[in-house]
This record gives sequence, structure tokens and C-alpha cells, in this order.
Amino acid sequence: MGPLSNLVGMQYRMDHLENMGADIYDFAAYPVQIVTGFVEDFIWQPGEKIFTSEEGKVEIVQPKVETLQADMKIEKLRALMEEMAGAPKEAMGFRTPGEKTKYEVQQQANSGSRLYTGKIGDLEEQFIENILNAMLEMAQRNLVGSTTIKIFDNDSNAASFQDLTVEDITGIGRIRPVGARHFQEQTELIQNLTSLTSSPLWQSIHQHFSTIKLAKIIEDSFDLKEFEVVQENVVIAEQADAQRMTQAIQEQLQMEAGTATGMGHDYDMQHSPGGPPPPMPQPQPKGK
Repeated sequence: MGPLSNLVGMQYRMDHLENMGADIYDFAAYPVQIVTGFVEDFIWQPGEKIFTSEEGKVEIVQPKVETLQADMKIEKLRALMEEMAGAPKEAMGFRTPGEKTKYEVQQQANSGSRLYTGKIGDLEEQFIENILNAMLEMAQRNLVGSTTIKIFDNDSNAASFQDLTVEDITGIGRIRPVGARHFQEQTELIQNLTSLTSSPLWQSIHQHFSTIKLAKIIEDSFDLKEFEVVQENVVIAEQADAQRMTQAIQEQLQMEAGTATGMGHDYDMQHSPGGPPPPMPQPQPKGK
């Protein structure tokens, strides 16, 4: 028996229960009719008049709708199938009862976008990839002479222009768009790194990780290359520049404090916080 045989059998059972319930609904909405004697043709609809002979009549066989209230355990079967297939509802982003931590909420949020990410991946593989390769093949066939293309270097933030000829397009390979898949992988990578650095395991293995490489990972994940915020040991250089500037300002202040004003003692006394002292009494001249 194959690993999916149980799932196939349970799926048949669920289909049988669903079809049986649908049949009961159909019998209730459009019940079986017993026509006796002569009855003119009629349309089964509300307000319809049925003309019959003296012995003719139309009877309706009503099904027992109470069977619709029976517990067919379809939801239980569906949940059991998901567990047997290894795809519980948590894997698709459904919130389960109970309090959730920040990591569990983030995990369910990422799982909830899995279907959307899968559809985007299918779009890239089945449509965009084929269109890009067809455009490249058409350009290679129809290119005459040479054309100028622009090449942008992310490391130097510089654009260069080169001439492209038909002979240059001779590589073997395919263009593969990996935008949505790459974005999803980066999101999961940052989440896993965050969980790792906050765990007790990080204290015993962090000396084996390169901080520069981790900074490059974060720079690529958050698309920070254009801002040039990630540079090797840039904090040390900036701190040294800040210390030099602080020392230069302190030396300038010390020189200003030790330099005389050149205005004399009277100027300093007049500009003191307490103001100038009262004038000293002058001796009176003697009379002749």
C-alpha cells in the first residue's frame, strides 16, 4: 500500500458524504412526483397550475430531511487527512486556539502567505521565465551590428556602457526570475537568524560567526546597498573621528580661556557679574 492510499480512500469517503448530502438537498428542492391518470404537461415552479382529469392527480414524495442534521464528520475527516499528509492548518497560516508568542505569530504569518508565494513562483516559472527567454532568443536572431547596453555596478554605484554584438550572446543557459522566491527566502533567513541570536545556543557559537558577513546578509535582505550603511569597521573609524573632533574643540576652549582680553582690570571689573565697585572718596583740597 502506498503512503497516500489512506488519503485517497478517505477522500472517496468524503466525496460520497458530500454527494449524498447534495442529493438530499436536491430531492427536497425538486422532489419525486407520482403522476396518476391524465395530467397535462406542466412546469415545476411556484404558482404553477396543474390540470388533470377526474381521476388524475400529482403526488410528491418528500425525503426525510432529518438526515441532513446527522453528523457526517466531514470536518474531522478533513483535519485527519491534513495531519496524515503532514500539512496541518498551522502550516497554512490558520490561527489555532491558545496564546501565541511573537515568533509563533510571525511563523503563522509567513505560512499564511505560502499559497500566494507559491502562485507567484508558478507565475515566474511558467510565464515570466518563458517570456524573458523568448525575448532574448528573438533579440539574438534579429540583432544586426551592435547595440549599446547599460551595466550598473552595485559595489561602486557606477554605470558603464558597453557595445553588445551577436557574437557576445553565445552562452548556454536560461534566464530564471527568482524575485518572489528570493524575497521569501530572505525573510525566512532573517527570522531564523533573529531566533538564533536570541537563543542560549548563540552564546556558545557566536565566536565562529563573522560579523562582517552577517552585516552583508542584512544589507542584502533589507536592500541597503544604495545607502552604503554597511562598511567594514566603520563604527571604529567614526568613533575615532568623533574623538578627534572632541579633543580639538577642548583644546580650542582651553586656549580661549588662557588668552588675555587686553582690556585691563577696569574692563574686567565693569563686566563682572556683580557690577563695578562704588567709587572711593577723594580728599578735599585745603582752603587758601
